[in-house]
Amino acid sequence: MQANNQPGDYIVRYHLGDTYRVIGQTTLTVRGVTATLDAASQVQAGKEIEVQWDGPDAPQDYISIDPAGSPDREYTTYTYTRFGSPLTIRVPEDAGSYQIRYHVGRSRAVLAVIDLEVLANSASVTGPTSVAAGADFAAQWNGPDNTGDYITVVPMGAGPREYLSYGYTRHGTPADLEAPLENGRYELRYISGRGRKILARAEIEVTPGVVPGTLWVASGSRQEDTADNIGAVEVILDASGSMLQALGTELRMDIAKTSLEHLVRNVIPE
Repeated sequence: MQANNQPGDYIVRYHLGDTYRVIGQTTLTVRGVTATLDAASQVQAGKEIEVQWDGPDAPQDYISIDPAGSPDREYTTYTYTRFGSPLTIRVPEDAGSYQIRYHVGRSRAVLAVIDLEVLANSASVTGPTSVAAGADFAAQWNGPDNTGDYITVVPMGAGPREYLSYGYTRHGTPADLEAPLENGRYELRYISGRGRKILARAEIEVTPGVVPGTLWVASGSRQEDTADNIGAVEVILDASGSMLQALGTELRMDIAKTSLEHLVRNVIPE
């Protein structure tokens, strides 16, 4: 049995299951509980903050970061007190005035509050002004490098959750990307991992790439084939991840397979 969240005098009763008639009771005094919190007063958006706490640590008690003045039952990012003190909490990605609060798990009542200022993030991203369709290129970036942040290239005007080729900032700068296969105007973007916020952008022009060519194979000698001079042809098929991208209305891999089949059946002599 868990005590009521509000201090005061109560009665503990024994009820019969079928009639709920009380056949025994006793009095119980519930004392008030308190909690304390300690943490930095400022932190960058999207980072993690360490919080020292002391409190009842009742089942499902938690510590959250909430917009200043939020009702007790409203909260954003949080961590349960069962993980001990100190604990870490992910900071919201929107800058502004917040409060770190100790909540009682059962009623969501707030036992302790301290103020927290979440500072806005800034970022930059740069790359070549133009790149050939399908070509690899590097994008330099600077930013908060929070968990899940990434650099991507998207069509101009695309929504914040759209992406094509991308690279996580945890892999360092520059980010290695692959240009889209369709030429046109695109954007490089620095995207926050949690809220998919666009922190920086730069224009990039994708120009037509190399036109697919043809392969002609001929014997290097007009001598009649014998056991000693039979020639050989080695064909290499690219099976990297980029082959899953579309070229026109077909996948690169499907085009390659069709070309390979035509090559070995019709072009290369037996």
